Amino acid sequence: MATPLISLVTVVLNKKLEFSQTLDSVKKQNFRNFEYIVVDGKSIDGTLEIIKENAPHITRWISENDHGLYDAMNKAIMLANGKYILFLNAGDCLYNHQTLNDIAPYLENNSHPIIYGNVEFILSHKGKIFSPINLKDAWKQMPFSHQGCFILNTFHKNNLYDLKYKIGADYNLIFNTILKHHLLKVDQIICTTTPGGISDTKRFYSIKDRLKVINQHSFSLYKNSYYLYLFIDNFLRQTIKIILPKKLTRYLVEKKYHNRHPLL
Repeated sequence: MATPLISLVTVVLNKKLEFSQTLDSVKKQNFRNFEYIVVDGKSIDGTLEIIKENAPHITRWISENDHGLYDAMNKAIMLANGKYILFLNAGDCLYNHQTLNDIAPYLENNSHPIIYGNVEFILSHKGKIFSPINLKDAWKQMPFSHQGCFILNTFHKNNLYDLKYKIGADYNLIFNTILKHHLLKVDQIICTTTPGGISDTKRFYSIKDRLKVINQHSFSLYKNSYYLYLFIDNFLRQTIKIILPKKLTRYLVEKKYHNRHPLL
């Protein structure tokens, strides 16, 4: 069997409805030169049954206990055979049925360690397209969405996610890659996603991991001062959420995602 161009990967645990959405977007792709790998963490909510029912549409799947999200992702990397790997979280969907067909020429004709593009964030049924930030500012935040980047398989197998980071292992890999390699940006919308991922719900720990990553390279008073501001800002936001009515906090979240970059 010929090597597929793309390995699509979903790591999932007890997210039956979200996984169904992701699977449906994969099944609708016009482009067929890809494989789909699913790593399940021993789900008990019906997710595993959906995986088994859709076995013809899933190239390989495993269901076993793991040591967290990044351990499961590392397992998927070792299973992948495609030239490039794209991780889709449960609930993430490829932008439309032509997405893989549109991105394929870039993947076929290049060997950059990471090829990345745009994503659409959806909140309250409203979508907004977000483009990656300038890579020079990657020390401030995740420069692009993990769901919006294809990582070269041979590179990824030699650069697995560091399990010492509970939330920031993807940032650690991407930040280090930016420092050492040339990445390719493409003007394509890769997927649709929603706020509320682990880096959103555990913002303090996400900021802490990012600071740890940048300080491993060099200590900068300016950069650490910036992160001190992020810690204070996060504390104030969480305090406000506790005090304000839920409807008002929901409105503020919607305003944030329609006016600011969601990866901050």
